[in-house]
Amino acid sequence: MNRIVPLVALFSGLFFAGVAIGDESTKPPEVKRGEPIVFKMVDYDVKEWQAKTKTGAAPWFKVDVKKGSWYVDWDAQRQPFDTIVIHHSDTKPDTIPADIDSGQKERLYAPRYRSADDDPYVKGLTIHSGHIVDGKEKYIGYHHLVYADGKVTTELSPLVKIDGKWFVDHVAWHAGKWSVNCRSVAICLVGNFSEEYEEDGKKKIREPSDAQLRATAGLIVHYRTFNSKATVTSHGDHAKTECPGKTWYLWKKKITKE
Repeated sequence: MNRIVPLVALFSGLFFAGVAIGDESTKPPEVKRGEPIVFKMVDYDVKEWQAKTKTGAAPWFKVDVKKGSWYVDWDAQRQPFDTIVIHHSDTKPDTIPADIDSGQKERLYAPRYRSADDDPYVKGLTIHSGHIVDGKEKYIGYHHLVYADGKVTTELSPLVKIDGKWFVDHVAWHAGKWSVNCRSVAICLVGNFSEEYEEDGKKKIREPSDAQLRATAGLIVHYRTFNSKATVTSHGDHAKTECPGKTWYLWKKKITKE
């Protein structure tokens, strides 16, 4: 029998202020992982969606015949953790998690539930992510948010231990490639680091704050305790996007020391 231990049950703590960038670990805040919300078969006949799905019932559809319920398991293809992907939110620096979450529900999940994509087929179902955190269903595409003051939030359950090996737990919709999503932890620095501004008569492009970089570097150190060979990439390494901003090349070395 597989032994599964969620990472959220194994760590707790907050950002350690005042350390040099990359020198110490930043332990993310602990969150409580919940069970997915299910559909009742009297409302939705699972066989209809199974029949239209290219891969059939497995691995996407989790059915409980006794309870007469089922759900789409978007985490079914989770893989061993080996990648950290850095993003920026492309928003104002004080944007709260709930606003990012609601925006990504409409941008990421809503189109998928309107689509005729057959792997899996979910068209017509009530939108759901299966990502229940602290009693709420989350649609955000990042495991962590990092703010300008160094505050770190945990939005999704990042890792789960299965038979002694660390896998991604909640598969975040973030990289633009599903195969990358299934094996990566997504860290998003809140702000817009392609934004131009003027200082002393000169045009500049905004960069993350020192506290933000310090906290992000600490998260990288933390996650490399689970896989010392975990690679750090940008969203732009996997998709056609400027994310995490035009200044990424300036601050990548500060958070990775590579």
